[in-house]
Amino acid sequence: MTSPRQTESLGVALRRTLNEPADVLWSGWHWKAALLSATVRALLFLAATLRSGWRAAAGAMAVEFLLRVATTGFCGAVTQSLRHVQPAWHGAMVSLVALPLGLQVLELVLHILRGTPHWRTGLWASTVFTILSTLFHLHCTRQGAYLTGAGGTSLRDDLRRTPDLVAGFLRVGLWKG
Repeated sequence: MTSPRQTESLGVALRRTLNEPADVLWSGWHWKAALLSATVRALLFLAATLRSGWRAAAGAMAVEFLLRVATTGFCGAVTQSLRHVQPAWHGAMVSLVALPLGLQVLELVLHILRGTPHWRTGLWASTVFTILSTLFHLHCTRQGAYLTGAGGTSLRDDLRRTPDLVAGFLRVGLWKG
């Protein structure tokens, strides 16, 4: 994958993604984002549907886990590729709006089609999680953490850094690097 400059415009980052989709999306598939997001979202849907019984909850959890493992790795790859965009809020807006919108609609359709009870609660929790986790992931990648591929470290190292990353995220704010 072509290494992005230390800072770049949103247009340059998006052109790189369009011109090198195999590198950005396939080679850069973000397994850390996929694993962590799928696990948390599956638990959110488990909690939201548990009052309808274990069978319904397990089904909702399985659908959510499979959906997010299949899709979030690609969103994580794009978010990671936007980490050097300046102004920082341009990258944050693409990560927050363009990427999750389609996934949230797909999530809604899948849960309605399978008849997930209390899907509204799960969807709202998932949407809030999407906003917070996307901003946090963008913050982490700008700090050199939770990267995959070249420059990435182990998940264990990333998890060790997480308390400091959370503190920095809260201190810096949502739109700054």
